[in-house]
Amino acid sequence: MNMKLILMIMLLIVAFMAFSSIYEHKLRGVSDEYENKSKQLEAMEKSFTGLKNEKEALEEEKRKLQDELQNTKSELADKISKFNLLQSRFSQVESSLIDANNEISKLSARVNELCDKLEDAGASDEGC
Repeated sequence: MNMKLILMIMLLIVAFMAFSSIYEHKLRGVSDEYENKSKQLEAMEKSFTGLKNEKEALEEEKRKLQDELQNTKSELADKISKFNLLQSRFSQVESSLIDANNEISKLSARVNELCDKLEDAGASDEGC
């Protein structure tokens, strides 16, 4: 019986050593994988931080560009308003000039007519 007991104890010790060896091997693999994943996570955190900073900078630039766009739109609306006013004034001046040219043409024709009548009457004038 002692032999069976010693044999069983030996089998238990061998089994325990085998399971310990397998457990150590699996634990080492899990530990190595953990270190690899930890390094990958660290690199991803650096990338994330860089992208986050870039995103914040781009959002700030976007906000500034939107403000600039709004200011430019306001300036454009003001310039369009001034242009329309100037165009209206130009149209009025152009119309006045056309009317004045027409009046000058009529008066010039009338002067020529009066000069002809004056010459027919035998008189002269320095304006004719």
